[in-house]
Amino acid sequence: MESDIFSILKDFGLNDMEIKVYLSGLAIGAQPVSVIAKRSGIKRSHCYNVISQLMEKRIMQEFTKDK
Repeated sequence: MESDIFSILKDFGLNDMEIKVYLSGLAIGAQPVSVIAKRSGIKRSHCYNVISQLMEKRIMQEFTKDK
């Protein structure tokens, strides 16, 4: 099943890193980049770049949590 999702997301034009980050974000919900990076197995500094790419594609969205 996971490979089916991977294939579908590849068909939508996502690369492997984007897919890992996207699926991690879906699994854990709205979390800081550090949590998404840890879950996806990607270094936090690189994860910021990947999330930026996903935001440009309008697949992920950034928000600020009220304190």
